[in-house]
Amino acid sequence: MSRRILIPILLAPAALGAVLWLVTAGASWLWVSWMPDEAVAILVVALPALVFALVLAVDLRWGLLALLVARPLVDTLRDTGVGFTERFATLNLAGVLTIAVVAFTALLVVAGRIQVRKLRLLPPGGLLLILLATGPLAAGQLSPYFLADYLRLASLVSVYVLSANVFAHPGGLRQLSATLHAAAILPMVLAAFQLLTGSGQQTDSAGRLLGVQPTGEVVRADIAFMRVFGTFEAPGVFGMFLLISLALCLARWPSLRGGRKAVLAVWLGLVAGAVFFTFSRAAWVGALMVLCLIAVARRSWLLLAAGLSLAVLLALLAPTAAERLLDSVSMRDRQYLWAAALSQLSSWREALIGRGLGSWFELSLAGYGRRVEAHNDYLRLLIESGVWGLGLYLWVMLSMLVRAAHAFRSSADHFHREVALGFAALLAALLAASFTDNISRHLVLQMYVWALAGALEAAEAGRRRQAALTAAVARGGGGAHLPESAAALPASLS
Repeated sequence: MSRRILIPILLAPAALGAVLWLVTAGASWLWVSWMPDEAVAILVVALPALVFALVLAVDLRWGLLALLVARPLVDTLRDTGVGFTERFATLNLAGVLTIAVVAFTALLVVAGRIQVRKLRLLPPGGLLLILLATGPLAAGQLSPYFLADYLRLASLVSVYVLSANVFAHPGGLRQLSATLHAAAILPMVLAAFQLLTGSGQQTDSAGRLLGVQPTGEVVRADIAFMRVFGTFEAPGVFGMFLLISLALCLARWPSLRGGRKAVLAVWLGLVAGAVFFTFSRAAWVGALMVLCLIAVARRSWLLLAAGLSLAVLLALLAPTAAERLLDSVSMRDRQYLWAAALSQLSSWREALIGRGLGSWFELSLAGYGRRVEAHNDYLRLLIESGVWGLGLYLWVMLSMLVRAAHAFRSSADHFHREVALGFAALLAALLAASFTDNISRHLVLQMYVWALAGALEAAEAGRRRQAALTAAVARGGGGAHLPESAAALPASLS
């Protein structure tokens, strides 16, 4: 990709994301002294959403790219929102953007501007959405968290559909890959600021914030951890988000030479350092898993040896890392939480169809004494959507993994193969982390996963069309007698 194309891809979405954040943060700071809190909340929520809607309407591709770059910045405004009732959660900027993506995608599908018939993840994804929508009716109860959780899932399917159409052109995968790296720049800059100024989260070895907790408990520690979190709600989310850039870079590493490899080495070092200072065990294990899978797939034994050696050195020479790794308090708490939640399931009927999306928090309150996250995606899905919902979710995620692995083995395009390998390794790490974390609930993380899945499917469809065209030409038929689906090359939406 030429510099004339690459530089606008990197800078334009990043600039738009920065403008969105500065406008909303500036508006909140300037007017908070003389405007009512609710008016400030409406302004902070509505203004960037309006800008996003205008960009999306003018150019769908750049609108989606701007969303992917700006989305990590949105979480800095998560506590500013508009409340409607005491029972339902407030509507913040992230919620408005989620609704906008779902509504805009639905309008495009109805208007016939984007195609959905041949998208292979839509059947299981659509069935999962239907099952989750009807779950509360079968269970006879509606959680106050149902609508927010359902819209999150619907927005992921929407991003997948948009990505499969928007990036269905020869340079689409490169464009998306550059954008995903650009999305990590501003969060990493803020993480560096937190590390240098000591403004990150101070926690004990179990990840609990030091000081007085909402429950009244006072947490102290002999060894305090300074955990960076960038623009995200928690260090763990930031660490898992950085795995996206890490996986894509590691997949490219063996094939690069010269100056490009040096630039990539610098970027990899910065990303790996940021992952380390999140002090997130799930991110650490995920990074090591990504490195091992990619090194084995590429038969890059030097990369494997270097990565494993660095991990061992950090564990031996950094006492805080060893203390964090060896902590067992948080795992005992989670095991107690899981047992308490499972004890609230009262029948086989609930095990089959679930208690409805968002019902986990009610169960954790009844069995554990307070509303907390599950820290186990599979258990939460089993409780909320039953065996059928968990099965459909695994169908979707494993289908992504299998298709990515197939693209790595079969594609003749080197960049396509590298992105597919990075995505497959990333998915494997996320599926493993889901046993002890809330990966499926992190919308800001899942949005990039589904965008990559859509772009890879578009690239695979383009490869099949090109192969059909080449085969027809080789047979001597030219393009005159090709079916329309094979003769037409992918085109981007404007």
